[in-house]
Amino acid sequence: MQNYHDIFSPLVVEEKIHPAFKTLRDSEFHAGARDLINSTYNRMGDPNGKFIRDFQSAGFHSRLFEIACYAYLESSEVDIDHSFDQPDFMITKDTVTVAIEVTAANPSCGQDRDISVANIQDYSSSELTDKCENDFPIRMSKILTSKLRHKYWELPQCVGKSLVLIVAPFFESGSVFYNDESFVEYLYGLVPKHEYKGRRIQSGFFERNECHHISAVIYCNQFTVPRFFRMAHSHPSNRMVMAIRTGTCLIPESDSTVRVAEYKYDVSDLTAPQEKWWQGTTLFHNPNALNPLPDGFLRCTSTFAVQNDYLTRTVHEFHPMTSMMYMNPVNS
Repeated sequence: MQNYHDIFSPLVVEEKIHPAFKTLRDSEFHAGARDLINSTYNRMGDPNGKFIRDFQSAGFHSRLFEIACYAYLESSEVDIDHSFDQPDFMITKDTVTVAIEVTAANPSCGQDRDISVANIQDYSSSELTDKCENDFPIRMSKILTSKLRHKYWELPQCVGKSLVLIVAPFFESGSVFYNDESFVEYLYGLVPKHEYKGRRIQSGFFERNECHHISAVIYCNQFTVPRFFRMAHSHPSNRMVMAIRTGTCLIPESDSTVRVAEYKYDVSDLTAPQEKWWQGTTLFHNPNALNPLPDGFLRCTSTFAVQNDYLTRTVHEFHPMTSMMYMNPVNS
């Protein structure tokens, strides 16, 4: 059994510590989140020995996302192999093995930038639409394209197996509010191109020849610190604050339709939706994949797939598209 490592024990000099890591480390209300992050990391392990330093410094958001992805994969009840340098995980269920690579879009000016919601800019309605329809796909295209250059499908452990990319947006304050609908047009080529402030890309990621090796893309904008706080909701430190979660969601109806709704609940309320790691994840199947991902192999609350030449979306349960959490100390 591997030795236990405290991921919050300082390995980085104070001036190089990421501001989000420092806030999490020093918060009296986040002891439960820290415990959960630590325990998940220690189950996951670190094959190259660089993880903790990255987590405490410039790579905080990406590394926290990787830990959350590990917890998500665990929730899909698969066997996880984290021993390879590339890709991040090899997972097996029954006799099927799938390769998983995790990546996040980070600020172009450096990963050490503070992208907390407190720094979000005020945009007009037209500016927000332009960012959702063009800036966001361009940013996500950059990280997806960079992963293609690695040619994971040529690695011995990946040959002939499904390959899934799990992605997240951490490139600016408020980027976690970009929902899956901002992504679908780019992946499936529903529009010709995306243009934003002098940058331009061709739409249709899944239509590119080299993308036939990508079986699916999973998108989640909620694998952040608040997720760990809520998943550790029974921890005594969580009872020191009132945490209210709000956002927009999709709810499947009995007649196979989907309803868009707003939600709001007290995290400590026993009647609130029971949060699971796969909640808020959207799986986009590649219709041109050489090795398609088997249906139902990974849990998610929303799925896009091409069936009979039509792009369809299935919402499996309560699917939060955006999430915000407000915290206030409880008066003693």
